[in-house]
Amino acid sequence: MIIPVNRISHHLRILGGQFLGLGQDQSILAGRGAKVGLVVSGAFLVAVGLLIILFFGPFAVLAIPLILFGAFNFLNSRRTSLSLSRSNGLSLAGHLTAAVVLYLFLTRILLLTYMTDSIVGSYMGVLKVLALQNPYSYSIKPFLDQFNFPPSFYTPKVDGSFEFHLNYPALNFLTLLPFYASGLHDLRDGVFVFHVLSVLLIFGLVPSRQKALSLAPFIFFPALVAASWTDSVWAFFLVGGAILWYRNQNLSLLMIGFAGATKQIALVVAPFLLIRLWQESPSSKLRNTLVGAITVFAGFLGPNIPFMLSSPSLWWAATIAPYFPGGAAQVPGGVGLSEILLDIGLAPPPLFFVALMGLVGVGSLYLYSTRFSKSRCFVWIFPIVIMFFYYRSFPNSLSGTFHHSAPYRGILQSARPFGRFRAG
Repeated sequence: MIIPVNRISHHLRILGGQFLGLGQDQSILAGRGAKVGLVVSGAFLVAVGLLIILFFGPFAVLAIPLILFGAFNFLNSRRTSLSLSRSNGLSLAGHLTAAVVLYLFLTRILLLTYMTDSIVGSYMGVLKVLALQNPYSYSIKPFLDQFNFPPSFYTPKVDGSFEFHLNYPALNFLTLLPFYASGLHDLRDGVFVFHVLSVLLIFGLVPSRQKALSLAPFIFFPALVAASWTDSVWAFFLVGGAILWYRNQNLSLLMIGFAGATKQIALVVAPFLLIRLWQESPSSKLRNTLVGAITVFAGFLGPNIPFMLSSPSLWWAATIAPYFPGGAAQVPGGVGLSEILLDIGLAPPPLFFVALMGLVGVGSLYLYSTRFSKSRCFVWIFPIVIMFFYYRSFPNSLSGTFHHSAPYRGILQSARPFGRFRAG
Protein backbone atom coordinates (compact mmCIF):
# COMPACT_ATOMS: atom_id res chain seq x y z
CA MET A 1 0.00 0.00 0.00
CA ILE A 2 1.43 3.37 -1.07
CA ILE A 3 0.90 6.20 1.40
CA PRO A 4 0.59 9.59 -0.37
CA VAL A 5 2.94 11.41 2.00
CA ASN A 6 3.20 14.54 -0.15
CA ARG A 7 -0.56 14.85 -0.49
CA ILE A 8 -1.14 14.31 3.21
CA SER A 9 1.52 16.85 4.17
CA HIS A 10 0.05 19.34 1.68
CA HIS A 11 -3.41 19.01 3.23
CA LEU A 12 -1.95 19.30 6.71
CA ARG A 13 -0.17 22.52 5.73
CA ILE A 14 -3.42 23.91 4.32
CA LEU A 15 -5.41 22.95 7.43
CA GLY A 16 -2.70 24.32 9.70
CA GLY A 17 -2.60 27.59 7.79
CA GLN A 18 -6.38 27.88 7.96
CA PHE A 19 -6.42 27.17 11.69
CA LEU A 20 -3.72 29.76 12.36
CA GLY A 21 -5.46 32.27 10.07
CA LEU A 22 -2.40 32.80 7.87
CA GLY A 23 -4.17 32.56 4.51
CA GLN A 24 -6.59 35.44 4.87
CA ASP A 25 -7.46 38.15 2.39
CA GLN A 26 -4.38 40.31 1.82
CA SER A 27 -6.56 43.37 1.33
CA ILE A 28 -7.45 43.48 5.05
CA LEU A 29 -5.02 45.92 6.63
CA ALA A 30 -3.37 45.41 10.01
CA GLY A 31 -4.76 47.52 12.84
CA ARG A 32 -2.99 49.08 15.80
CA GLY A 33 -3.19 45.89 17.90
CA ALA A 34 -1.65 43.72 15.17
CA LYS A 35 1.19 46.20 14.65
CA VAL A 36 1.87 46.43 18.38
CA GLY A 37 2.06 42.62 18.46
CA LEU A 38 4.54 42.74 15.58
CA VAL A 39 6.66 45.27 17.46
CA VAL A 40 6.65 43.03 20.55
CA SER A 41 7.72 40.09 18.39
CA GLY A 42 10.57 42.18 16.97
CA ALA A 43 11.62 43.29 20.43
CA PHE A 44 11.61 39.66 21.60
CA LEU A 45 13.93 38.69 18.74
CA VAL A 46 16.33 41.57 19.39
CA ALA A 47 16.37 40.89 23.15
CA VAL A 48 17.27 37.23 22.60
CA GLY A 49 20.00 38.30 20.17
CA LEU A 50 21.47 40.74 22.67
CA LEU A 51 21.32 38.09 25.40
CA ILE A 52 23.40 35.76 23.24
CA ILE A 53 25.94 38.54 22.62
CA LEU A 54 26.11 39.31 26.34
CA PHE A 55 26.68 35.73 27.54
CA PHE A 56 28.14 34.06 24.48
CA GLY A 57 30.51 36.69 23.05
CA PRO A 58 32.76 34.42 20.93
CA PHE A 59 29.72 33.23 18.99
CA ALA A 60 27.92 36.58 18.79
CA VAL A 61 27.61 36.08 15.02
CA LEU A 62 24.77 33.67 15.79
CA ALA A 63 22.74 36.61 17.11
CA ILE A 64 22.92 38.58 13.85
CA PRO A 65 20.03 36.74 12.10
CA LEU A 66 17.82 37.26 15.17
CA ILE A 67 18.55 40.98 15.34
CA LEU A 68 17.99 41.35 11.58
CA PHE A 69 14.68 39.44 11.85
CA GLY A 70 13.64 41.71 14.73
CA ALA A 71 14.57 44.83 12.74
CA PHE A 72 12.59 43.48 9.80
CA ASN A 73 9.50 43.15 12.01
CA PHE A 74 10.05 46.66 13.37
CA LEU A 75 10.18 48.10 9.84
CA ASN A 76 7.10 46.20 8.72
CA SER A 77 5.13 47.50 11.68
CA ARG A 78 5.64 51.03 10.29
CA ARG A 79 4.14 50.21 6.92
CA THR A 80 0.67 51.66 6.36
CA SER A 81 -0.09 49.03 3.70
CA LEU A 82 0.79 46.07 5.94
CA SER A 83 -1.87 43.37 5.65
CA LEU A 84 -3.34 41.70 8.73
CA SER A 85 -2.38 38.24 7.48
CA ARG A 86 1.25 39.22 6.93
CA SER A 87 1.44 40.94 10.31
CA ASN A 88 0.10 37.86 12.07
CA GLY A 89 2.43 35.54 10.13
CA LEU A 90 5.53 37.61 10.89
CA SER A 91 4.55 37.94 14.55
CA LEU A 92 4.08 34.18 14.94
CA ALA A 93 7.29 33.33 13.06
CA GLY A 94 9.29 35.86 15.06
CA HIS A 95 7.85 34.77 18.40
CA LEU A 96 8.44 31.06 17.78
CA THR A 97 11.96 31.68 16.47
CA ALA A 98 12.89 33.78 19.49
CA ALA A 99 11.24 31.33 21.90
CA VAL A 100 13.03 28.28 20.48
CA VAL A 101 16.43 30.01 20.33
CA LEU A 102 16.04 31.41 23.85
CA TYR A 103 15.02 28.02 25.22
CA LEU A 104 17.88 26.18 23.51
CA PHE A 105 20.39 28.85 24.55
CA LEU A 106 19.34 28.66 28.19
CA THR A 107 19.07 24.87 28.46
CA ARG A 108 22.18 24.02 26.41
CA ILE A 109 24.51 26.85 27.46
CA LEU A 110 23.50 28.50 30.77
CA LEU A 111 21.20 26.15 32.70
CA LEU A 112 22.62 22.72 31.98
CA THR A 113 20.81 20.91 34.78
CA TYR A 114 17.43 20.93 36.49
CA MET A 115 16.66 23.79 38.86
CA THR A 116 13.62 22.57 40.84
CA ASP A 117 12.97 19.46 42.88
CA SER A 118 9.53 19.15 41.25
CA ILE A 119 10.99 18.29 37.82
CA VAL A 120 13.42 15.91 39.52
CA GLY A 121 10.36 14.18 40.94
CA SER A 122 8.90 13.96 37.44
CA TYR A 123 12.22 12.57 36.20
CA MET A 124 12.15 9.89 38.87
CA GLY A 125 8.54 9.07 37.98
CA VAL A 126 9.46 8.55 34.33
CA LEU A 127 12.40 6.27 35.16
CA LYS A 128 10.44 4.20 37.68
CA VAL A 129 7.53 3.67 35.29
CA LEU A 130 9.93 2.55 32.55
CA ALA A 131 11.35 0.11 35.10
CA LEU A 132 7.77 -1.06 35.89
CA GLN A 133 8.01 0.29 39.44
CA ASN A 134 5.68 2.48 41.47
CA PRO A 135 7.38 5.92 41.80
CA TYR A 136 5.34 6.75 44.89
CA SER A 137 7.31 4.05 46.75
CA TYR A 138 10.62 5.85 46.34
CA SER A 139 12.40 8.98 47.58
CA ILE A 140 13.70 11.61 45.18
CA LYS A 141 16.72 12.23 47.44
CA PRO A 142 19.11 10.02 45.39
CA PHE A 143 18.11 11.89 42.24
CA LEU A 144 18.61 15.25 43.93
CA ASP A 145 22.11 14.07 44.82
CA GLN A 146 22.62 12.89 41.24
CA PHE A 147 21.95 16.43 39.99
CA ASN A 148 24.06 17.96 42.81
CA PHE A 149 21.15 19.88 44.32
CA PRO A 150 22.20 21.99 47.32
CA PRO A 151 19.95 21.79 50.41
CA SER A 152 18.75 25.32 49.65
CA PHE A 153 16.91 23.84 46.64
CA TYR A 154 15.05 21.31 48.78
CA THR A 155 11.42 21.91 49.75
CA PRO A 156 11.36 22.42 53.55
CA LYS A 157 8.56 21.49 55.91
CA VAL A 158 7.49 23.38 59.00
CA ASP A 159 8.73 20.55 61.24
CA GLY A 160 12.30 21.05 59.98
CA SER A 161 12.40 18.09 57.60
CA PHE A 162 12.43 18.16 53.80
CA GLU A 163 9.94 16.88 51.24
CA PHE A 164 11.59 14.03 49.36
CA HIS A 165 8.52 12.34 47.89
CA LEU A 166 6.73 12.74 44.60
CA ASN A 167 3.65 14.80 45.51
CA TYR A 168 2.00 15.13 42.11
CA PRO A 169 -0.53 12.86 40.37
CA ALA A 170 0.40 10.44 37.61
CA LEU A 171 0.04 12.66 34.53
CA ASN A 172 2.79 14.84 35.95
CA PHE A 173 5.29 12.27 34.69
CA LEU A 174 3.22 10.13 32.29
CA THR A 175 2.81 13.09 29.90
CA LEU A 176 6.59 13.44 29.69
CA LEU A 177 7.34 9.73 29.41
CA PRO A 178 6.82 9.55 25.59
CA PHE A 179 9.35 12.35 25.08
CA TYR A 180 11.92 10.59 27.25
CA ALA A 181 11.29 7.27 25.51
CA SER A 182 11.77 8.93 22.12
CA GLY A 183 15.23 10.19 23.10
CA LEU A 184 14.50 13.61 24.60
CA HIS A 185 16.03 12.83 27.99
CA ASP A 186 15.86 16.44 29.19
CA LEU A 187 12.29 16.62 30.47
CA ARG A 188 12.29 20.36 29.90
CA ASP A 189 12.11 19.63 26.17
CA GLY A 190 8.77 17.89 26.63
CA VAL A 191 7.48 20.73 28.81
CA PHE A 192 8.55 23.22 26.14
CA VAL A 193 6.60 21.28 23.50
CA PHE A 194 3.46 21.62 25.63
CA HIS A 195 4.14 25.35 25.94
CA VAL A 196 4.46 25.78 22.17
CA LEU A 197 1.26 23.79 21.60
CA SER A 198 -0.59 26.05 24.04
CA VAL A 199 0.68 29.15 22.24
CA LEU A 200 -0.37 27.77 18.84
CA LEU A 201 -3.82 26.80 20.12
CA ILE A 202 -4.41 30.26 21.54
CA PHE A 203 -3.05 31.97 18.42
CA GLY A 204 -5.32 29.89 16.21
CA LEU A 205 -8.47 30.49 18.23
CA VAL A 206 -8.35 34.19 19.03
CA PRO A 207 -9.87 36.62 16.47
CA SER A 208 -7.53 37.66 13.66
CA ARG A 209 -7.04 41.22 14.89
CA GLN A 210 -5.90 39.92 18.30
CA LYS A 211 -3.61 37.12 17.11
CA ALA A 212 -0.32 39.04 17.02
CA LEU A 213 -0.97 40.72 20.35
CA SER A 214 -2.01 37.42 21.98
CA LEU A 215 1.61 36.25 21.76
CA ALA A 216 2.94 39.09 23.93
CA PRO A 217 2.15 37.55 27.36
CA PHE A 218 4.25 34.47 26.58
CA ILE A 219 7.67 35.98 25.88
CA PHE A 220 8.96 35.07 29.35
CA PHE A 221 7.72 31.47 29.43
CA PRO A 222 10.67 29.85 27.58
CA ALA A 223 12.90 31.11 30.39
CA LEU A 224 10.53 29.67 33.01
CA VAL A 225 10.53 26.30 31.24
CA ALA A 226 14.33 26.40 31.08
CA ALA A 227 14.31 27.12 34.83
CA SER A 228 12.50 23.76 35.26
CA TRP A 229 8.94 25.00 35.78
CA THR A 230 6.67 22.19 34.59
CA ASP A 231 3.41 24.15 34.75
CA SER A 232 3.10 24.42 30.96
CA VAL A 233 1.95 20.79 30.95
CA TRP A 234 -1.16 21.23 33.07
CA ALA A 235 -1.67 24.66 31.54
CA PHE A 236 -1.99 22.94 28.15
CA PHE A 237 -4.91 20.90 29.45
CA LEU A 238 -6.52 24.03 30.89
CA VAL A 239 -6.15 25.72 27.50
CA GLY A 240 -7.84 22.72 25.93
CA GLY A 241 -10.64 22.95 28.48
CA ALA A 242 -11.22 26.62 27.67
CA ILE A 243 -11.18 26.02 23.91
CA LEU A 244 -13.50 23.01 24.01
CA TRP A 245 -16.12 24.52 26.31
CA TYR A 246 -18.51 25.74 23.61
CA ARG A 247 -17.92 22.66 21.45
CA ASN A 248 -18.27 19.85 23.97
CA GLN A 249 -18.63 20.61 27.66
CA ASN A 250 -17.92 17.07 28.81
CA LEU A 251 -14.71 16.88 26.79
CA SER A 252 -13.76 20.28 28.21
CA LEU A 253 -14.32 19.02 31.75
CA LEU A 254 -12.32 15.89 30.97
CA MET A 255 -9.40 18.14 30.06
CA ILE A 256 -9.81 19.91 33.41
CA GLY A 257 -9.64 16.51 35.09
CA PHE A 258 -6.43 15.76 33.18
CA ALA A 259 -5.03 19.11 34.33
CA GLY A 260 -5.79 18.10 37.93
CA ALA A 261 -4.19 14.71 37.26
CA THR A 262 -1.02 16.66 36.42
CA LYS A 263 -1.12 19.11 39.32
CA GLN A 264 -3.86 19.03 41.93
CA ILE A 265 -4.39 22.78 42.30
CA ALA A 266 -5.71 22.94 38.72
CA LEU A 267 -8.93 21.41 40.06
CA VAL A 268 -9.75 24.72 41.78
CA VAL A 269 -11.40 25.81 38.52
CA ALA A 270 -13.68 22.75 38.35
CA PRO A 271 -16.45 24.00 40.73
CA PHE A 272 -16.76 27.24 38.73
CA LEU A 273 -17.10 25.33 35.46
CA LEU A 274 -19.72 23.04 36.99
CA ILE A 275 -21.70 26.10 38.11
CA ARG A 276 -21.37 27.47 34.59
CA LEU A 277 -22.55 24.15 33.14
CA TRP A 278 -25.62 24.27 35.41
CA GLN A 279 -26.40 27.85 34.40
CA GLU A 280 -25.89 27.35 30.65
CA SER A 281 -27.69 24.01 30.30
CA PRO A 282 -31.08 24.69 28.65
CA SER A 283 -32.58 21.54 30.21
CA SER A 284 -31.67 18.59 32.47
CA LYS A 285 -29.48 20.86 34.56
CA LEU A 286 -28.97 18.35 37.37
CA ARG A 287 -28.17 15.48 35.01
CA ASN A 288 -25.71 17.52 32.97
CA THR A 289 -23.97 18.80 36.09
CA LEU A 290 -23.68 15.32 37.61
CA VAL A 291 -22.28 13.94 34.36
CA GLY A 292 -19.84 16.85 34.25
CA ALA A 293 -18.68 16.20 37.82
CA ILE A 294 -18.20 12.51 37.05
CA THR A 295 -16.22 13.44 33.94
CA VAL A 296 -13.84 15.64 35.94
CA PHE A 297 -13.51 12.88 38.53
CA ALA A 298 -12.76 10.30 35.82
CA GLY A 299 -10.18 12.57 34.17
CA PHE A 300 -8.41 12.96 37.49
CA LEU A 301 -8.55 9.36 38.66
CA GLY A 302 -8.16 7.55 35.32
CA PRO A 303 -4.40 8.06 34.83
CA ASN A 304 -3.82 7.35 38.55
CA ILE A 305 -5.64 4.02 38.71
CA PRO A 306 -2.57 1.77 38.14
CA PHE A 307 -0.70 3.47 40.98
CA MET A 308 -3.75 3.46 43.23
CA LEU A 309 -4.14 -0.28 42.69
CA SER A 310 -0.42 -0.85 43.25
CA SER A 311 -0.39 0.93 46.60
CA PRO A 312 -3.50 2.92 47.62
CA SER A 313 -1.95 4.19 50.86
CA LEU A 314 1.23 5.47 49.21
CA TRP A 315 -0.68 7.21 46.42
CA TRP A 316 -3.06 8.84 48.92
CA ALA A 317 -0.22 9.95 51.20
CA ALA A 318 1.66 11.47 48.26
CA THR A 319 -1.09 13.22 46.27
CA ILE A 320 -4.10 13.84 48.53
CA ALA A 321 -3.03 13.86 52.18
CA PRO A 322 -0.67 16.88 51.86
CA TYR A 323 -3.68 19.08 51.07
CA PHE A 324 -5.45 18.20 54.32
CA PRO A 325 -4.65 19.63 57.77
CA GLY A 326 -2.72 17.36 60.10
CA GLY A 327 0.35 16.50 58.06
CA ALA A 328 3.74 18.17 58.17
CA ALA A 329 2.96 21.12 55.92
CA GLN A 330 5.52 22.77 53.70
CA VAL A 331 7.01 26.12 54.68
CA PRO A 332 4.92 29.06 53.36
CA GLY A 333 6.37 30.90 50.38
CA GLY A 334 5.63 32.27 46.93
CA VAL A 335 4.36 35.56 45.57
CA GLY A 336 1.00 35.59 47.29
CA LEU A 337 -0.16 36.75 50.68
CA SER A 338 2.38 34.48 52.37
CA GLU A 339 5.30 36.39 50.81
CA ILE A 340 3.79 39.76 51.74
CA LEU A 341 3.40 38.73 55.37
CA LEU A 342 6.91 37.27 55.49
CA ASP A 343 8.32 40.56 54.13
CA ILE A 344 6.79 42.47 57.06
CA GLY A 345 7.99 39.93 59.59
CA LEU A 346 4.83 37.85 60.08
CA ALA A 347 4.83 34.07 59.65
CA PRO A 348 1.37 32.59 60.31
CA PRO A 349 1.08 28.79 60.21
CA PRO A 350 0.00 27.11 56.96
CA LEU A 351 -3.41 26.36 58.47
CA PHE A 352 -4.09 30.11 58.58
CA PHE A 353 -3.62 30.38 54.81
CA VAL A 354 -5.64 27.22 54.14
CA ALA A 355 -8.55 28.59 56.19
CA LEU A 356 -8.32 31.98 54.49
CA MET A 357 -8.16 30.37 51.06
CA GLY A 358 -11.23 28.31 51.97
CA LEU A 359 -13.19 31.42 52.97
CA VAL A 360 -12.21 33.24 49.79
CA GLY A 361 -13.09 30.15 47.75
CA VAL A 362 -16.56 29.85 49.30
CA GLY A 363 -17.13 33.58 48.80
CA SER A 364 -16.02 33.39 45.16
CA LEU A 365 -18.31 30.43 44.47
CA TYR A 366 -21.21 32.28 46.08
CA LEU A 367 -20.60 35.41 43.99
CA TYR A 368 -20.17 33.41 40.81
CA SER A 369 -23.34 31.39 41.31
CA THR A 370 -25.57 34.27 42.43
CA ARG A 371 -24.27 36.86 39.95
CA PHE A 372 -23.55 34.57 37.05
CA SER A 373 -24.74 36.86 34.26
CA LYS A 374 -22.23 39.54 35.28
CA SER A 375 -19.31 37.28 36.20
CA ARG A 376 -19.60 34.46 33.63
CA CYS A 377 -16.18 35.08 32.07
CA PHE A 378 -14.53 35.39 35.48
CA VAL A 379 -14.43 31.59 35.61
CA TRP A 380 -10.64 31.74 35.09
CA ILE A 381 -10.09 34.86 37.22
CA PHE A 382 -11.58 33.63 40.50
CA PRO A 383 -9.07 30.73 40.76
CA ILE A 384 -6.19 33.25 40.56
CA VAL A 385 -7.75 35.25 43.40
CA ILE A 386 -8.18 32.09 45.49
CA MET A 387 -4.62 30.92 44.89
CA PHE A 388 -3.29 34.31 46.00
CA PHE A 389 -4.15 33.20 49.54
CA TYR A 390 -2.58 29.75 49.18
CA TYR A 391 0.54 29.38 51.30
CA ARG A 392 2.69 27.94 48.48
CA SER A 393 3.15 27.85 44.70
CA PHE A 394 1.24 31.00 43.77
CA PRO A 395 3.72 31.75 40.94
CA ASN A 396 3.09 28.31 39.44
CA SER A 397 -0.65 28.71 39.76
CA LEU A 398 -0.49 32.11 38.16
CA SER A 399 1.67 30.94 35.27
CA GLY A 400 -0.63 28.07 34.45
CA THR A 401 -3.83 30.04 34.72
CA PHE A 402 -2.39 33.03 32.85
CA HIS A 403 -1.82 30.78 29.83
CA HIS A 404 -5.53 30.80 29.14
CA SER A 405 -7.09 33.60 31.21
CA ALA A 406 -5.34 36.40 29.29
CA PRO A 407 -6.79 35.59 25.84
CA TYR A 408 -9.94 33.89 27.17
CA ARG A 409 -12.45 36.39 25.81
CA GLY A 410 -10.94 36.06 22.36
CA ILE A 411 -11.09 32.29 22.53
CA LEU A 412 -14.76 32.42 23.48
CA GLN A 413 -15.59 34.75 20.62
CA SER A 414 -14.00 32.33 18.21
CA ALA A 415 -15.27 29.11 19.76
CA ARG A 416 -18.83 30.13 20.58
CA PRO A 417 -20.42 29.40 17.16
CA PHE A 418 -19.62 25.73 17.65
CA GLY A 419 -21.47 25.59 20.93
CA ARG A 420 -24.09 23.13 21.98
CA PHE A 421 -25.14 25.29 24.92
CA ARG A 422 -24.80 29.06 24.64
CA ALA A 423 -24.67 31.78 27.17
CA GLY A 424 -27.30 34.43 27.12
